[in-house]
Amino acid sequence: MKNEWKNYTEIQRTIDTIAKYDSIVFYDLETTGVKKDDRILQFSAVKYNLKDWKEEQVVDIYIKCPFCINGSEASKVNGITDELLREKGLDEFEAFDVIKSIMTPDVLISGYNIARFDNRFMTEFYKNMGKEFQYADCVDVYPFVKLVIPSTEKALEETSVDKNGKERKAASYKLEKVMGYYFPDNDTEFHSAINDVRATCSVLVMAMADAKMMIKEKEEEENKRKEVPRQDAIVYGCNTFEKSRFLKRVYVRTNQGTIYFDTVKHTWSSKVGNIDSLNIHGILEQLYKRYNIDNE
Repeated sequence: MKNEWKNYTEIQRTIDTIAKYDSIVFYDLETTGVKKDDRILQFSAVKYNLKDWKEEQVVDIYIKCPFCINGSEASKVNGITDELLREKGLDEFEAFDVIKSIMTPDVLISGYNIARFDNRFMTEFYKNMGKEFQYADCVDVYPFVKLVIPSTEKALEETSVDKNGKERKAASYKLEKVMGYYFPDNDTEFHSAINDVRATCSVLVMAMADAKMMIKEKEEEENKRKEVPRQDAIVYGCNTFEKSRFLKRVYVRTNQGTIYFDTVKHTWSSKVGNIDSLNIHGILEQLYKRYNIDNE
């Protein structure tokens, strides 16, 4: 039998983080590439009041580039050209003055995959300006929606071709896919920073509603289980099993039998018996201590 032991702790942590603030700034960048020495071409940000999600401040600027970008892969994707930057672009010092007016050190920032991409570029940009990129807190919407939206949702399905020419279908959590999941009829033009910012905000609002419902259902489920005796188990050890990217498990051997965590579906199951009869939290605490980790 299965029990949906999703990472509710991380979901709740995100909800609690947002609840501490009165406003939030979503931002997005268009760049010349993904390397450290690539440049920011467009900076877009919208500050929202968290009480009613109304826009309080909007910044949407282009930044001049010291080298030509026409014909580059980035230019083909985002549509930014040398001509556009000559006409509308600010130099980096002018752009910095505008950016720091909305990206204040006390602000909660958010975006889509910003922890791995945009924040890295901003850190480098600020460093070039002789300053440190600072903010109060950060909520990355990308990993949050991966916790909230099941990978089995058809709207997220994307077909790819492997090196052997075989088609594979798997969930994609690209912003376009997630936006289509929540808003099937949307006509957003992506890879424009300001459009991506507003799309990310819309996605977070919907994902937050789903997350709160998940937490509520979990609490109700836990209340029903209170009468079910939970057995403590002693962990002997664990091992991983990875047959494919669609089948990855961590098997945990205990004195109550072997259980496993499906790292694709984020579910706990038992090879024999009822998973609900075991004290999973106690098992997790033993695993965290034994392997010096802090989450599933």
